[in-house]
Amino acid sequence: YGSFLQSLMYRKGVRCSDCHEPHSARLRLPGNQLCLKCHAPGKYDTTNHHHHHPQGPGGRCVECHMPSRSYMVIDPRRDHSIRVPRPHLSVLYGTPNACSQCHWGREHKLETRWRDYHHCLDSARAGDQQAQEIIHRLDRWALEWTRRWYGRKLEDPAHWTYTLAAARTGRLPQGDQLQKETDAAAVVSRMRRCLRQEELGPMVRASLVALLARFAQVPEAVELNQEHLKDPEPLVRRAAVSNLEVFYPIRAQQRWQYPDLDPWSVRVLERRFRRVAEGTGELFRDPVLAVRSEAARVASIVPPGFFTARDRRALAQAIKEYRQTQLFLADRPGARLNLGVLASNQGDLEEAKRQYRLALKLDPHFVPAMINLALLANFQGDNTLAEKLLRQATRDAPQFADAYYYLGLLLAEDSSRLEEAAQLLQKAVELAPEHARAHYNCGLAWQQLGRWDRAQWHLLQAHRLQPENLDFLNALVHFHLQRRQWTQAIKYLEQMIRLAPGDPQLKQLLQQLRHRAEVPGP
Repeated sequence: YGSFLQSLMYRKGVRCSDCHEPHSARLRLPGNQLCLKCHAPGKYDTTNHHHHHPQGPGGRCVECHMPSRSYMVIDPRRDHSIRVPRPHLSVLYGTPNACSQCHWGREHKLETRWRDYHHCLDSARAGDQQAQEIIHRLDRWALEWTRRWYGRKLEDPAHWTYTLAAARTGRLPQGDQLQKETDAAAVVSRMRRCLRQEELGPMVRASLVALLARFAQVPEAVELNQEHLKDPEPLVRRAAVSNLEVFYPIRAQQRWQYPDLDPWSVRVLERRFRRVAEGTGELFRDPVLAVRSEAARVASIVPPGFFTARDRRALAQAIKEYRQTQLFLADRPGARLNLGVLASNQGDLEEAKRQYRLALKLDPHFVPAMINLALLANFQGDNTLAEKLLRQATRDAPQFADAYYYLGLLLAEDSSRLEEAAQLLQKAVELAPEHARAHYNCGLAWQQLGRWDRAQWHLLQAHRLQPENLDFLNALVHFHLQRRQWTQAIKYLEQMIRLAPGDPQLKQLLQQLRHRAEVPGP
């Protein structure tokens, strides 16, 4: 059903009962006759269209447009997204295609290690070199034939797949190869153009909007996300509201300490509170529960004073619905984790702790609950429990970057353990190279240890990933101040002033630095 919702046929009004008897689920007509109820036989049921023997598998519409795959080994299901086979996408991205699947026998005669095409494809994706060679050879062969029959008309450069893949990988095609890297702003501009295509289905559009979160450093991505908070499709609205917590990050501990933080942190935090409140307010009254609940979850960390009285009432009701939904699933550790996060966001730390413990009772190896409980224990001064939980998390999930990240932060509180802390933070960024805050904290740790080159590299990585993050700019300013590199400090300080023009302390510091560096003012 999920595949069918993505099909062009569904969007044009075709429904299950057009092809299937509603009571028996049997097909209304056999073979190609079913498709030819709507599609012209003289155009589509010919060798000029499918280029195969009319009585063979290649002459059957479903083999090309609805290839089957077996689930749980014994349950074959046809793909109801009803797509055009595109071997060129397989060559670029390793995706399956009907041509390679149907002609798997060409390779299977030579190699019997895999039970079918999809088994071999899964092995190729897992890194099996022999499987990769077989799949690539088969895909190239299929591509040669489709180009011989159809030229390159199947390879539409505006097709959404290229944009979706570029948003995930940062790479666009160049001929039959992928570019090494594409400018982030260029990818976001392409996403904007793609999202305006009227024929694009809601699942693809929602996926594209969700991927805007990877481009938080690009102003156009933030603007584009804002547009889709009012999208007519609920899936898209839900994706857009989820992104707000990435564009305007608020850590739970900041919320617990607000408004007793230093004035600078309070100003930054309040700006984010306002942005989240403005983005979620209308969605508390959305007609779709999934959108209301997601808006409530994202907004639950914002103090009530940032909402209008009307929005506060709607938020309270939406939070109630969200809580009821999680309680319905309360026999699962993920639901208990969600309830704990909700309580944590609202400042009820004892209830949060109780929910995290219930999650771990259901699954003692549930790492997200371990980490959240450890953060609470640390905040409440029980670092022995926090360290125990975080070390268990690194054992249970050795590839999970956040386990090392939070353990590194914990150990960094003790100056005598700073070397081990820096190594743990280094491990976190190795596992998650795009984790901006891990780079930031790793840079600070190496800076404290006097490893200047390492520190600068990680601070610059954090800034590259989030150029408008004031914390990261502030760290670079102080790094260069400590090194008495006034000109470099001025460069990052000027960027901070452009982002926070009303801060008198920043302007005063800039004047002092220009005097020291003998740099004239503008």
